[in-house]
Amino acid sequence: MTARLDDMALFATVVREGSFTAAARALGVTKQSVSERVAKLERELGVGLLARSTRRMRLTDPGERYHRACVSVVSLAEEAAQDVRRAHSEPSGLLRVTAPDFLGHELLLPAVAELRERHPGVRFELVLSDKRIDVIEGGFDLAIRLGEPPKGLDARKLGIGKQLYVVRPDLLAARAQPRSLAGLGDLPCIGRSPVERWSLGRRTRRIEPAVLVNTHEGLRRAACLGLGVARVAHASVAEDVRGGRLEVLFGGRPALQGPVHAVWRTRALVPRRLELFLEVLEARAREWAPLGR
Repeated sequence: MTARLDDMALFATVVREGSFTAAARALGVTKQSVSERVAKLERELGVGLLARSTRRMRLTDPGERYHRACVSVVSLAEEAAQDVRRAHSEPSGLLRVTAPDFLGHELLLPAVAELRERHPGVRFELVLSDKRIDVIEGGFDLAIRLGEPPKGLDARKLGIGKQLYVVRPDLLAARAQPRSLAGLGDLPCIGRSPVERWSLGRRTRRIEPAVLVNTHEGLRRAACLGLGVARVAHASVAEDVRGGRLEVLFGGRPALQGPVHAVWRTRALVPRRLELFLEVLEARAREWAPLGR
């Protein structure tokens, strides 16, 4: 017997919520009902989808493949129904979006505000994190990614991002602006790892940061407090540079640079709310100076 769409939706909910109890709460049914339907689904498919223990639950290899199919099929069915119902109505519904924290604050949130002003029926759940989150497994509609887009996802280029070396101006008060990484001398540095390789053009230098921070916002704040030189995304410090709180080293030559993309899972029908948000996001990105073209 072929698994029904509602069973696929239930299984996708169990994986997303992480437990039968949480899934039951989300679906408004009993935990026993959820457990029995998953067990029945496993019998019909002839494979175990979940490996259960007293403390945790994880997907088996067949379960991972089936979950990806469930997410795709259920999403397509929902979008098809919405497309039929709302073809001529005001866009509405939830958009789940993830982005690095600094891009979220400076680019994503203004775009959300603009779309919400135009279409208040569209709701948002934003996850702002430097940690790279899987778009499909996380159930996100859209992600902003640095670098080349992941394979298997649709993408639109928003611009070119770059990393710069910055420092609080008073740390350079007694010395000339360095022309190379060697010119940093004994200036303290701020980084993410105990040992880093910093680059400028074809030159590299081994760095042992005096302060370790694990987010772009932490690097920015540490630099503003005068804790040392930081290698940060231009987008995260643009306001501080304009305000004179930070100074860009090496004449603005970038440490690294690469494309910034909006990415989303490939689907036959892209929800109207997502299409509209992409239009707003692209327009905002074109006008935002820290993203080059």
